[in-house]
Amino acid sequence: MSNVKLAPGTHTIYSCTPIKKGDHYELRWRIRDHEGRLHIKRSQASTAGEARRRAYEKVDHILRSTADMKSTWSTADTITDFLDQEVLPIIESKRLSDTSKERYLGVLAHYRRYTKGKSIASCATAPSLIKTLKVIADEVGIETARQTRSVVSNYVFQQLILHQLVQSNPIRGVSLDFLKSETQEINTFQHRMNGKLS
Repeated sequence: MSNVKLAPGTHTIYSCTPIKKGDHYELRWRIRDHEGRLHIKRSQASTAGEARRRAYEKVDHILRSTADMKSTWSTADTITDFLDQEVLPIIESKRLSDTSKERYLGVLAHYRRYTKGKSIASCATAPSLIKTLKVIADEVGIETARQTRSVVSNYVFQQLILHQLVQSNPIRGVSLDFLKSETQEINTFQHRMNGKLS
């Protein structure tokens, strides 16, 4: 587990790997809440993806419970304004390498373009988010869509949750086949076939 000092409102889930222990997977992670308290947590599930999903659910709960924020935003406001005023400044202020920051801002620009003018409410549902990612995958590329999902999950939805506009990320932990590369699909198919033949 990383020993990097965490700022309030941040966690280590994205940098931690679930470890298989017997018949389940275990993910050990840390979070520093908005009041500065450090929480050391462990999430378990039958699959690595489910363990990570449960960890993110716990993060959402901890951050909501310690956020002393009276938001002026409503779900009727546009996601475009929310991105410009709440999300972009967060990314720009992060201590990231120039390359990482440029990549994050680039994929967020794609998300902004394909959701421009839509309400926060209409963009915060699973069908809407999946549709947007599909369009990006088809028109820009699968890798860009994967990166968009990651940035939207870690920055956009985190801010939406903190402003109490949504309860959680609706596709957190959901496997989306259209985001898999052809190589990944072949490997998955071969793995399944090997399991059937063994």
